[in-house]
Amino acid sequence: MSAAALYSKIGIVPAEPVVPTDKQSRKRAKKSTTQPSKKKKGIQKKIKSHTDKENGSTNKPIVAPAEESKTDKPTAENSLPEENTTFKPCDEGAINQPDPPVLVDTLIGSTATVLSTLNSDDCVKEADQLFRWLISPISPKVFFNDYWEKEHLLIQRKDKNYNSGWFSTDKLKEILRNNPVQFGTHLDLTSYQDGKRETHNQPGRAYPGIVWKHYESGGSIRMLSPQIYSEPMWRLLNTLQDYFKCLMGANVYLTPPGTQGFAPHYDDIEAFLIQLEGKKQWRVYKPRSEEDKLPKFSSKNFTQDEIGEPVMDVVLEAGDLLYFPRGFIHQGVCVEGEHSLHVTVSTYQLNSWGDLLEKYLPKALATAVKSDTRFREGLPLSTLDNLGLANKQKTTHHRRDILKKIGELVTSLGDCEEAADNAVDDIASALLRDSLPPHPARFIRPPTLDSPTPDTLVRLTTPYCARVVKGDGIVSLRFSTSNSRVYREIGEQQLDYDESFEEALSLLINSYPKWTIVQSLPNMDPEDGLGLTEELIEAQILESKEK
Repeated sequence: MSAAALYSKIGIVPAEPVVPTDKQSRKRAKKSTTQPSKKKKGIQKKIKSHTDKENGSTNKPIVAPAEESKTDKPTAENSLPEENTTFKPCDEGAINQPDPPVLVDTLIGSTATVLSTLNSDDCVKEADQLFRWLISPISPKVFFNDYWEKEHLLIQRKDKNYNSGWFSTDKLKEILRNNPVQFGTHLDLTSYQDGKRETHNQPGRAYPGIVWKHYESGGSIRMLSPQIYSEPMWRLLNTLQDYFKCLMGANVYLTPPGTQGFAPHYDDIEAFLIQLEGKKQWRVYKPRSEEDKLPKFSSKNFTQDEIGEPVMDVVLEAGDLLYFPRGFIHQGVCVEGEHSLHVTVSTYQLNSWGDLLEKYLPKALATAVKSDTRFREGLPLSTLDNLGLANKQKTTHHRRDILKKIGELVTSLGDCEEAADNAVDDIASALLRDSLPPHPARFIRPPTLDSPTPDTLVRLTTPYCARVVKGDGIVSLRFSTSNSRVYREIGEQQLDYDESFEEALSLLINSYPKWTIVQSLPNMDPEDGLGLTEELIEAQILESKEK
């Protein structure tokens, strides 16, 4: 199906094409021709404790208070904090700062309630608010200090409507009726019986009759990437992406009473399980070894004999949340007499220090070879005689000296700031290529002007919708505002400019949420400033308003 046809099906209006200009100081704007690849498929709280069966410690699920808040009910005007601290994963300086004065009560409620109180005039604050709602009643500071990448977290809210609105069984039925959902691409039929995990997909479209027959016979349904068809899921993932600065994903799981759809396994993502309907019994297990902690890839399906005793065995009910890090084995069984619907929100896939170094080290080495003669000196004549599989038992001074030299050279690669900047730009570019387009509900602002003047105010549409990167004699602006909700349906998008535009583009990228006056853009004459901002407004990278 063409991009235009798919946009029509899911109600997305693509951005108008960027019209290149012929100003002498600017390179002709162009979009990358990279082709998309196919997708493979509180604060007062009561505490209930249970025993950690592996090490005897006590893991404590958090139970949110059920009583009514004594504070005034939130409104769009009074729900924002006076100060805002965005707690970033792995950012010790941020997560150890005092918690800003946000009352948990301002974020408690159904999906419709929380979305109505979000600060859509500042997407950074909006993302911070939404994440606080997701993990309420604990704070991000506690979450990142005590749980993130370390321990599982269970939040029991005793409020079945808390998570309502993101997705539902009725929504799944509607999607199947009205959209060409494809087996394997958008939906899987699964089962797990007698220790055997099976997929029951058929070729082509997932017609409702086939899907519900499988469900009625005791099989599970997994909807892949529900954000393609669900507006609330699109907004949830797009907003949380601005919090984690990392690709967000989601799958929805519908399981009939008394059944299990998947074998025990661990994943390569940080998982937030949001229980939407019904109940499901979850067993969670610590990583079996050091090698299984924070793994780069997901595991095989395990047998029950391979996984030991669980550190948590609990029934998740509608409104609850369960988080566990990558590497934690888990399995879910639907309780008798009640179905289960939950969505797993995922992040931090291939977003580790190791993944950064895989991009950094080749760049740093190339720079070092070019600038440092030590890397261009020839190998010792004794190298082949002292290193290699057949020589690994040798203890000669030649072997020790060569290994020492290798260590010294590798250590010196850690000083290349340019390589680090370029490696992080590579990660950001991949995020822009793969991410969802900004959700239109996040743009509740003055109407954007099509023709800016020197006094027009401009800023990014969302804080991470674009990135400036270095090219060969040019600077490129990579962006996500024209992306599809279908993963990689549209390839990498970029606009290329003369190097003299770098300072102005960098200012626009770094100024959000502040507005910039067009005539104040640095190192630009008035004509170029107007041409640049008009082009970026047309590409929906910038929004604008009168001064």
